[in-house]
Amino acid sequence: MTDIASANLSGDHAEPTDGTGFFWAFVILLLAAWAGSIAVLGVPGIVLPALVLVPVTWVIIVLLTWG
Repeated sequence: MTDIASANLSGDHAEPTDGTGFFWAFVILLLAAWAGSIAVLGVPGIVLPALVLVPVTWVIIVLLTWG
């Protein structure tokens, strides 16, 4: 049996955990939810997310200009 301390780990190249995978999973989830709302609601499914993002974008612009 090999001892864990003497194991050769030179081939172990773990991916960095900087959060990019979580970000892309979140983006894909949002796009899937938007596509689902379009499939269920039709045209209002396209318009409602854009309408909801108007105050969010406004708050982001205000925060950036105060920055």
